[in-house]
Amino acid sequence: MEDALKCVDGMGPLLHERNVNAMKGSFAVELAGDMAIVRFRGAATEALLLECHEHLLDVVRNAGRQKILYDAREMTTPDLDLVFLQRHMVEARYLGESLRRAIVVSNTKLAYLARLAFGEGEYEVFYNDMASAIQWLERAPSTSAPPPAH
Repeated sequence: MEDALKCVDGMGPLLHERNVNAMKGSFAVELAGDMAIVRFRGAATEALLLECHEHLLDVVRNAGRQKILYDAREMTTPDLDLVFLQRHMVEARYLGESLRRAIVVSNTKLAYLARLAFGEGEYEVFYNDMASAIQWLERAPSTSAPPPAH
């Protein structure tokens, strides 16, 4: 699918969407205010996860976003290899050190795997509650605001 700028669910401009096959999985990366939103659907693969991470890295670097909302409500349970690949990328801090992440999942199994995948750091897991996830992210100071004067 081609890159496109359009609104999805009224959240913000879509920066990248990849739909390999509905059975294999897909992802979309978009901007909404001062946060980046990553939506996963279906079954993730290593290639899909790496491609998504690459596009998210572009958003964090180029658009200066430090708040990330992961919407995994339509994601199928990933293999443990993918969970540990995500953890490796988080621990390597490719996206930076001061990220705040909200992860929205549909069940306790995905919640447990999300906690494994994101390890330590500033994140929170939410069960089917996008509104609370967004509110939690919005409570953090915006990175686009100028630093306080001393």
